[in-house]
Amino acid sequence: MQATMRMAGFFAAHSIWSISDGETLVPIVGSDGVGDVEEIDNCQISSYVIPMYDSNGALRSNRSLTRLIADPLEDAVKAGEKLMTRNPTHAPNAVLIFDGYITLRGHRTDALMLTIVEYAHDKSVRMSIPYRNAKSNEGFAVYKPKVIGLSNITENEVRPLVEDFWWGVEDHRRGAEIWNKYIDQSY
Repeated sequence: MQATMRMAGFFAAHSIWSISDGETLVPIVGSDGVGDVEEIDNCQISSYVIPMYDSNGALRSNRSLTRLIADPLEDAVKAGEKLMTRNPTHAPNAVLIFDGYITLRGHRTDALMLTIVEYAHDKSVRMSIPYRNAKSNEGFAVYKPKVIGLSNITENEVRPLVEDFWWGVEDHRRGAEIWNKYIDQSY
């Protein structure tokens, strides 16, 4: 599950970078490995391969990013959920990330919603990353990620994996830079 959480952190940082200018995130599915998704429901699909290098510049692995575009956005989220269930590329893991909301201290707050799956062990973690939209009067802010659901994994097992998530955030240099610049620990 360590590699899965690191992969999820990478794509979470990518998503933070994507919303930092005030735009709504186009739902994405990210995974380790390479695979091409041709079609799902009525979504427009864009797939990318992201090479991952070690500190010496050697290719460590590849990751796949699939953007799901549909109107309304909820249809893209449903397509992402189906993609996660079907796993047509036989990826070892995957994360679905989409824009949503969470209630914090009685207030509805924008949040990136993550469903993280490790297929071999049938484990999943659901997280939210609350944020303040860049178009608000106070400007952009990223709040502390929250674990909001677990399947076939305990809270005690997840705690040490949070460090792997943060290593994944750091793997995405631009996303990590923005996250660190706009972090707000108040929530």
